[in-house]
Amino acid sequence: MKKVVIVWVFVVSIVMLLGGSSASAADSSGFDPGRIIDDEVFYNKDDMGGVGEIQAFLNAHVPSCDTWGTQPSGYRGLTNAQYAQQIKGWHGPPYVCLNNYHENPNTGETSYERGGGYFAGGQSAAQIIYNAAQKYNINPKVLLVTLRKESVNLFGDSWPLKSQYKYAMGYACPDSGPGHSANCDAARAGFYKQMDSAAWQLRHYYNNMGSYNYAPHRWNTIQYSPDPACGTKDVYIQNYATASLYIYTPYTPNDAALRAYPGTAPCGAYGNRNFWFMFREWFGTTLGRATATQLGISSSDNLGQRFVGDPIRLSYTVTNNSKVNFTYRAIGIAGRDPSGNNIDPIWLNNFTLRAGESKVISATVTPKEEGQYQFFISSWLEGDVGWRACQLNNTENTCFNPYLIHNKPELQLRYSKPTTETRWGNSVGVNYTLINRSKYPLKGGRLDTYAWVNEGVERVPIDLPDIPANSQIGGSFARQVPYGKRLMNFQIVRGGQDATTPNISVKPGVTLTQGLTLTPTTPRANQNVTGSFKIRNFSDRTYTTKDQLCYIIRDTKHNGNHDFGCLDIGTLQPGEEKTFSRVGHFNMAGDYKAHFAIYNGSYWRPFDSYLPETGHENIKSAFSVKPGV
Repeated sequence: MKKVVIVWVFVVSIVMLLGGSSASAADSSGFDPGRIIDDEVFYNKDDMGGVGEIQAFLNAHVPSCDTWGTQPSGYRGLTNAQYAQQIKGWHGPPYVCLNNYHENPNTGETSYERGGGYFAGGQSAAQIIYNAAQKYNINPKVLLVTLRKESVNLFGDSWPLKSQYKYAMGYACPDSGPGHSANCDAARAGFYKQMDSAAWQLRHYYNNMGSYNYAPHRWNTIQYSPDPACGTKDVYIQNYATASLYIYTPYTPNDAALRAYPGTAPCGAYGNRNFWFMFREWFGTTLGRATATQLGISSSDNLGQRFVGDPIRLSYTVTNNSKVNFTYRAIGIAGRDPSGNNIDPIWLNNFTLRAGESKVISATVTPKEEGQYQFFISSWLEGDVGWRACQLNNTENTCFNPYLIHNKPELQLRYSKPTTETRWGNSVGVNYTLINRSKYPLKGGRLDTYAWVNEGVERVPIDLPDIPANSQIGGSFARQVPYGKRLMNFQIVRGGQDATTPNISVKPGVTLTQGLTLTPTTPRANQNVTGSFKIRNFSDRTYTTKDQLCYIIRDTKHNGNHDFGCLDIGTLQPGEEKTFSRVGHFNMAGDYKAHFAIYNGSYWRPFDSYLPETGHENIKSAFSVKPGV
């Protein structure tokens, strides 16, 4: 005989799957009594594509239907219809499976009265489920799983009786009957009423959570079973959806009940246990589809303190881990200043995340006063009735800890102008003072000092101690001026603050003290002439180079070469001067031009020279050679 269990009233809190204790323990390691299912899943009315997808799901999970009861029952050669009528006293065919069930919401007529399937004016079970989901913003997957946990035989029976639909959702069936049995309200009987009322009830819980015994974001004492003698458990309910499940089925499974799934255990209650297991079996994780990285926060300071006026960047990434699109009415970053005022950096309205999509949400805020700030993730998912502060994906602790902003320290850089000439290669000394006028100690660490020299920058780090509140420290540093730099200033930088010296004029270290010179100044053809120039190192540093400084002469008519030669500079000690002197002659009268050029052994730099010391030293000249006769 086929084993048939047909019951038209199911006890809400202790509904179980058929069978006894399981042979091996079910994997309940992921079960969190305070987070059975996330709000993003529970309240997503669009999580299934429509009536067609729900119908396809029912077709796949309901066995082939024996509408007319012609299949063998396994009992004394009787058919299912014969067994039902002759042995059990149940009604005859048609027997309507869930995927074929239709009902007229207005008249209460069902497929049982109208031929076993579709009839004019009737709505399919899939349509009824879809309408309830859309009407009350409840995920149709939640309604399907609730239907399964309350009336499991509707999914497993190939010839269900009409009575099995009567209280299919366990709605209005409190455990107030004899022996904690279901005490169902006859006015709520019928598949349509059960489905519509259950969805309404779940939305009503959300909208009126404060009116019930269980609430999110707090500790709740929950019984293990309808029998008070079985004890209680304190559960921190993390979200609205989980609180709604406990209001609907007010028991939490004990460890034995979890291990026994799909069977039973002493003092066990199975409604919420079964919901969690069944949802995962059918649809995967009960966790939210949206996950977010921790709210990141950064500013320009690298020493552990942030200052008024310094931009603060906030960002996190939100990811849709589901296979469907969903929309936030609003999502962003909320902020509070030290006075508790709203300084929300960013809000994005009608924010849609496609399936599998990730988006970065970022903003910049500039604190205007000293004190503690707070920034946190906040959102309003479509279907919600309010904001979720410090919460996305029902994850706690997305609030950033109070963020301390200090008044900027007052920084001063005192500069003592050198008493001697500042030359390339010489050292320049700088005195500095740092004043902390805030009420917080200024952390020490590395002070970055910069010597700005023309287009380049030279960095000199200085290690600083902590500066107590309303106090100051001072010190000094020296910086050598690089060769070739003609202008210099200093800057100290800390925490985005800076103080800068006036510009310092820097004279060259190695200069021309005598430019291009001819003796005699007006030579004649074939007359001996001396060409000369001088360079000197005025700095206090040794100067070494591969450069040769050359005396170049060209006649203007033929551009002929009449060069006097080059000075191989090599090394110049501090204060050392080198003189170039060559004797030559010009073999024809005419006009000539002279200039410097530098040769480094590989290539020439025509017209390049060292800077003149006084500014009057010739770096180019023109002259005439008179006839010798």
